[in-house]
Amino acid sequence: MKVNNPEKIFNKKIKISIDSKLTDYIQLALNENKEIQNVLIYFSKLKEQYQSNKINLSQLMDMVSRNSRTLMDKLVHKNNSKTDDSLKYLINVVQELFIYLDSSLFVKIKGNAVIAFANYIYSRQDIDLNVISKDQDNIIELTQIIKNQARTEYQILKAFLELIKSKMGLEITYNDKLLLLGYLLSLNINHIDNNCRALVLAHGYSTASSIADVVNQFLNKKIFDTYDMPLNVSINQIQDRIIQYMKNNDCSKGLVVLVDMVANDFAKID
Repeated sequence: MKVNNPEKIFNKKIKISIDSKLTDYIQLALNENKEIQNVLIYFSKLKEQYQSNKINLSQLMDMVSRNSRTLMDKLVHKNNSKTDDSLKYLINVVQELFIYLDSSLFVKIKGNAVIAFANYIYSRQDIDLNVISKDQDNIIELTQIIKNQARTEYQILKAFLELIKSKMGLEITYNDKLLLLGYLLSLNINHIDNNCRALVLAHGYSTASSIADVVNQFLNKKIFDTYDMPLNVSINQIQDRIIQYMKNNDCSKGLVVLVDMVANDFAKID
């Protein structure tokens, strides 16, 4: 958008090679890049401390939450004075996505989260989050640990990232997931969970989703999760999906499954 307003970056000649990156030439992005990488390295060390029992799970979650929140606040503060049209557009896009998530997941996300997420995506486009292999492995494992403890926040994040990817084509890494998940933890999202889980399985492109969406909207509460089954889905595939659902959700108080199959066929599921 600023192609007609070239910015003077360096006073000396610069060399651009085939391996050059945009962040090699933008000092602000380099500063942000270093700051975010430092946070990720710190998270990697936290995971090692947790693994060696130097900190407990509660402390781990709290430190990831607080540091992610601090980082996001810094990004918002840095971009606060900008009037870039692309940032304004991002804020509108993120706001629309959160409105949709509020109505579909029945969670209330604070307005500040819209600004924070938009600023992160805005800054992320010029930032390289690569870290060394050891730290990357720790970050992947740490994301999984927090995901298992913060299922509501992860469900929100997963839905949001799927939407933002379809709208903008932005590729999301584990580093992004951990930072955004940590930020969502800091919001203390108000979510009322059901005592018993309920799942709709139906053949068709969006049959199950449509049924569940209507019921959830009428009751103003999330009751049903869904699985839109392809027409050629096998019994084993359905079984795998249900098992995966039970792993990802607390079904200790029961699971009701509504399915558009002959009872004898469904009974084959072990």
